[in-house]
Order: sequence, then C-alpha cells, then structure tokens
Amino acid sequence: MAPSVIWSPKYEVDLGPHVFVTAKYRLARERLLADRTLAEVDFTPAIPATRDELAGVHTNEFLSKVETDSLSFGERAQLEVPLTEELREAMALSCGGTLLTARTALEDGVAVHLGGGFHHAYAGHGEGFCLYNDIAVAARALRSEGAVERVAVVDLDVHHGNGTAAIFVDDDEVVKIGSRLLRIFSIALPFMGLHASLGGALRGAGDVRYVLGVLTVTAWLVRIPVAVILATVVGLGAPGAWAGAALENVVRGALIWHRFRSGKWKER
Repeated sequence: MAPSVIWSPKYEVDLGPHVFVTAKYRLARERLLADRTLAEVDFTPAIPATRDELAGVHTNEFLSKVETDSLSFGERAQLEVPLTEELREAMALSCGGTLLTARTALEDGVAVHLGGGFHHAYAGHGEGFCLYNDIAVAARALRSEGAVERVAVVDLDVHHGNGTAAIFVDDDEVVKIGSRLLRIFSIALPFMGLHASLGGALRGAGDVRYVLGVLTVTAWLVRIPVAVILATVVGLGAPGAWAGAALENVVRGALIWHRFRSGKWKER
C-alpha cells in the first residue's frame, strides 16, 4: 500500500526566469504517476495553514507586512523571490501541507509531502526563497495541540536550516536537548581537531588511501552500528545517536594520530 502523498497544483508559482523552479513539484508528481509508483488516489490535496497556525511561529508584524505587501526593499531582497498573492497562497498551502502530512503520518505511520522544506524563513522575515517556515509551523502546531511531545527535524539540504534553528533557539525543550547533545559531542572535539589537522597533513604527504580507509571504516563499523544500538536497542534516542557520532570521531582521531606518530606515511 502506497503512503498518502500531500500535494497541491498551486505549489507551482510563476516567478519568471528564476533559479527556484516551482514546476518541480508538478514534474515529480507526473513522474511518479508515469512510473506507476503512485496512482491518483494516493494524492491528497493540501490545506492552507490558518493565520493562527502561521502566527504560532511568525510574528504578527511580519504576517501583516506580507498580507499588505508592505515588505521593505531590504526584506524583499532577502526573500529573493517576488512577493505576489500567488506566492503567499502557495507558501500558506505548503505550511498546511506539511502539517497535514505530519498528522497523516501520526495516523498511518508514514506520509509524504511533495512540497515544503522552507527552512530559511525566520520568525520575522523571509529568506532564501522561503517566505514561511513550514517545518516550524507544523512542529509548533503539533506540540501545541498535544499530538506529540518532541519533533526531530532531519534536514538533508546542503544549506543550513538557519531559519528553523533560529525559531526554536529559545524553546526550553530544544535548548535542554541541545545542551545535552553538545556535552556529549564536546568529548569528540579534540579528536576532530586531530583528524582535521593531521588528516590533512597525511593527505598532503600522499597518504590519501589510509585517511580514506579510516573515514570509511569508522563510519560503517563505529558510527552507524553504535548509533543504532544506543538510539534504538538501548532506547537512548537522539543522545544515543550523537554518542555514536562522537565515538566515531574519537576513534577516527586516534587512528589518524597513531598513523602520524608512527611515521609510516613517510614511506609513501
């Protein structure tokens, strides 16, 4: 059985000649249908987020500016896409779509949103093509209504999700979890320094194969299994996953340091 896929044709916005090609949402849907990966019945229309849901994350001042098209020149430049009624509707739909996807996943176990991911939007301004932060809106709404206690945001973009991070920086629960994880990872920082400095020296001396081998072995034999065991089997959750990553860096740094001290790299 295919998962529910949330989508709206209104995600496609005419931005003119722009690097943010909103046709990708429609094209992805068409490809999934053409490949028979999904059928029409698997798609559920997105529902726009309400103003109250948006206001759970964004400031009233910012929302009013967007609604009245009163953004300053600097704010428009920071947004990097033209602010139009079509864009406002698409972004509100994206926020509602992500929220609907999360609610559907809580009911069915899994759901997919063919849209969203606007992680550069801050509480008080848009940035980097992102007007509203759909991830934050959904997380805040679900927690506010008691549907969940915690939300893990796994951001796979190559850009830092700066808006999402800034929105939750003062959230007591986020700060509490984050400080615990930082304490765990601080143990690995000296070893990360060893790997960064001595690993670079070894690569510069031509000992690339050894460094690559250390990276591969520690990732597959230390980080992944330890993180899975601690996070799921032992039940430590996120701290367990971070402990696995920290241990990987400790082992990696120690191996690189040992290689450098041994002088074997001189034989390359």
